Amino acid sequence: MRLSRDRRRIYTAGQYTLLIINLTAIATTKVPELFRPTQGFWFMVTDARTDFAMLTGIIFLLIVGAGKVSFDWKLSTRKRSS
Repeated sequence: MRLSRDRRRIYTAGQYTLLIINLTAIATTKVPELFRPTQGFWFMVTDARTDFAMLTGIIFLLIVGAGKVSFDWKLSTRKRSS
């Protein structure tokens, strides 16, 4: 089943919103750590592990999409079969 164009836009809009939020969080909380004298690159990288993991997940979903693994795919197939 192919998603309608409107439904695909909703998913993409949500993913872009999460991407903007995540990039803002990295820029406002992690980048200033680079310029503190007692901290540096490695401190920032270890502190931002979760942010980077979420960022790569969002980018993956933007490129590939959730597909048959997604929860709403299972709901839509359940509705069609009953």
